[in-house]
Amino acid sequence: MKRWILPALALGGVGWLLLSERGREVREKFSDQTEDWQDNLIRFSGHLQRKLEAVQSGLEQFQQAMRQGIGS
Repeated sequence: MKRWILPALALGGVGWLLLSERGREVREKFSDQTEDWQDNLIRFSGHLQRKLEAVQSGLEQFQQAMRQGIGS
């Protein structure tokens, strides 16, 4: 009997989210918040990508300078 309590509660929660009016409101609110979060994450990802490219470029220049210094 104890094995079925947690799955039954989980199914009840899912049913509540899918079928009730309040559940629909919660889903819509969560969806709206998630859209803003996704946009912010995409912007942050682009910013990080540009920074990583700048670091990589700096490391490549440093590597070239080291090779020229050793070869001289």
